Amino acid sequence: MSQDPFQEREAEKYANPIPSREFILEHLTKREKPASR
Repeated sequence: MSQDPFQEREAEKYANPIPSREFILEHLTKREKPASR
């Protein structure tokens, strides 16, 4: 998976940051199929 371009912003906002909404949505869009665990 590529690097989240908003990682710094998320790290400033949260003690335990996760990937940004934009990054998650982009990843799911590129998959072109449902994601599962």
